[in-house]
Amino acid sequence: ARVRISLAPAGDSVEGVLYTVDESAGAIVLQSTTQLVTKKRTYTVLAAADVRGVEVLEFPSVSASAAFPPLDLATAASREEQAVAELRTHAARRGVGVSSEGQQVFDALIKTLPCRWDGTSIVVLEGVKIVAPYASGEVSALPSGTDAMVQRVKTVLSGVRAKLDG
Repeated sequence: ARVRISLAPAGDSVEGVLYTVDESAGAIVLQSTTQLVTKKRTYTVLAAADVRGVEVLEFPSVSASAAFPPLDLATAASREEQAVAELRTHAARRGVGVSSEGQQVFDALIKTLPCRWDGTSIVVLEGVKIVAPYASGEVSALPSGTDAMVQRVKTVLSGVRAKLDG
């Protein structure tokens, strides 16, 4: 239904199609079409406690069930898988039991070099390890690493530390 909602304290009013009411959150959501050609919509969230009056301007012309398009389950499953993968990647980038400074070093390094956490150590390029306190003196080669890799990581790490400490 198209409604006009009067709000307190200034007496402002907002118009739109009633999208949903969430009693647990104490919120009312109105939908409005912002561009008729592209049919883009804007959603306005209102605090239910601020509502002083509701006026129904127009009742829906079709049943509510007819307004919803069919749900593409394959697309929904694909989007879910993508979201879960992104969350796992994000979680893998968070060090467990590391200082905030260590996390800042990791976050800066991963912008330039591939990194991962190995406990509280940072593994870079799968061949170099950095241990706390994550300074150039704490960089060492893993069995698969080379001196050139160590030098590259030390150079990048020095720049990172200069930015963080500076």
